[in-house]
Amino acid sequence: MTNKFGISKSIIEPFQATEKNVKSRNRIIKTSLFKKEGNVISPDFNRMIPFYMGITSPLYVLTIRTLGKDSTQRERVEFLLRFVQEIPYGIPPTR
Repeated sequence: MTNKFGISKSIIEPFQATEKNVKSRNRIIKTSLFKKEGNVISPDFNRMIPFYMGITSPLYVLTIRTLGKDSTQRERVEFLLRFVQEIPYGIPPTR
């Protein structure tokens, strides 16, 4: 899923606008989670939401179960942010 979100570095590098190169870049953009509007490439949230729904749905259910149905959207987002921020990132010890 991380690879799907990423976009080839070749997209942002200078290139000759040959028909082949333009088609290649457009194909890369169409298969990614980005969209092209004019000369700007930006995240395509309409593609991201269904793509990541399988991973995020259980977290949403857990959040509702933990905070209750009466919790506000802000409380839910803050809860999920704390959850992610408390994951102990780092290089695992060798022993």
